[in-house]
Amino acid sequence: MKHILMVDDNTTNLKVAASVLNPYYKLSMAKSGKQALNFLKKNKPDLILLDIKMPEMDGYQTMEEIKLNPETCDIPVIFLTADTEHESEMKGIRMGALDFITKPFEESVMLGRIEKVLMMEDVRKNLIDTPESDNSSNEVSLGTIDSDLDIKAAISKVDHTLLKAFASLEDIYKLCDEAILYQTASVCIPPSYVKPVKEKYGSSLKICTVIGFPLGYETSQVKAFETKDAVDNGADEIDVVINIGMVKNKDYDSLLNELIMVREACKDKILKVIIETCYLEEDEKIELCKLVTRAGADYIKTSTGFGTAGAKLEDIELFKKNIGPDVKIKAAGGISTKEDFLAFIAAGCDRVGASRTKDFL
Repeated sequence: MKHILMVDDNTTNLKVAASVLNPYYKLSMAKSGKQALNFLKKNKPDLILLDIKMPEMDGYQTMEEIKLNPETCDIPVIFLTADTEHESEMKGIRMGALDFITKPFEESVMLGRIEKVLMMEDVRKNLIDTPESDNSSNEVSLGTIDSDLDIKAAISKVDHTLLKAFASLEDIYKLCDEAILYQTASVCIPPSYVKPVKEKYGSSLKICTVIGFPLGYETSQVKAFETKDAVDNGADEIDVVINIGMVKNKDYDSLLNELIMVREACKDKILKVIIETCYLEEDEKIELCKLVTRAGADYIKTSTGFGTAGAKLEDIELFKKNIGPDVKIKAAGGISTKEDFLAFIAAGCDRVGASRTKDFL
């Protein structure tokens, strides 16, 4: 029987959870972060259910202590929260939480999410224990250090991607399971798969999708509609391809208006703008850095991966000199080795799009 530690300062919540979980799991309880940390000195449960809002030591502070301790850092954590704010979820995911359960608890949701996280943890352990992990001296396990970078922290910046035309729903679900296993920033999937993935995985992972992909020459109105539809279906992040023809025609006013339309349709979701550097001159790249900044996008992205070339380190340096302070950088296209991946992270990329995330471990 799997062992779960639940941390919550509310006695009623503990009683409700006990009635739901006791038939299926061994359940231990703590009423504060400090009490939980003391418990973990002598016990290692299979899963921690951790309330965010607690007096003295909140869930984020408790989580930080858990992750800093080598004896407890690999215990999966699900946050318990009554807060439905997107930023709260993003902060928890960045800290390493695998999912959220919203209060008041719904029995089926609670059991389903716990079962899924425990299942993925079993997969992770089996993956680490397989002989394959010893076949190459270049492979490392999560949490090791390479080139002064924490691999696990670096992997958390990956948009785990599958955008092939022939990808099946089964392929997409496999990608999502891998993203949860590797704890990537998101999955990047075709728009038609956003809704089924959202229905199956809920808030277990962030869903990124593409707009105007891969050529970018749809009308601005079509891109805005695509964006709204993707957000309505459950997308958390939007990667939109610019109209490169507008760049070549020096029609920067129309391009700015298009990006503003997409930004508005994107609402409060993350917006990344793909400028497809392989088709651009340096002066055009610089101008696009300015337009992406003016449009209020969150990221500028190098490539679709479907052009004549992918990400280049010199473009990252150019972006850093010309984007605004609130714009981040995503590299994508042709990043297939661990060495390349770490080079782009070290260069200052906050996201990397990749379909071969396992090769980076």
